[in-house]
Amino acid sequence: MVDNLKVVIKPTANKLLVKLASQSDETKSGLKIVKKDEQWQEETVKAEILAKHDGVKDVEVGEVVLIAGHAGKWLDPGLIEEADKGFIYRIIEADEIIAVLDLVGG
Repeated sequence: MVDNLKVVIKPTANKLLVKLASQSDETKSGLKIVKKDEQWQEETVKAEILAKHDGVKDVEVGEVVLIAGHAGKWLDPGLIEEADKGFIYRIIEADEIIAVLDLVGG
């Protein structure tokens, strides 16, 4: 691969690229507790949509959704140019989205 080129991930078919919420919980004193993969498998987690196939119509890039912790295929953060450390990236199927989160009130 040429050094001055960047990789753009374009999900195919009915897929989306998502970034899961942080892989660690922080205590009141600032101590970070990293979750094990087994804990993620059992939970419903928040994920931000970073990219989607044009055929996916129900959600938009930037929305936050709920997915099962085991949903999708893990993606090496090294493939993503501006990946945030401490986050998990996955390619998921559109039908693995449980709900879209909306901010209401204020």
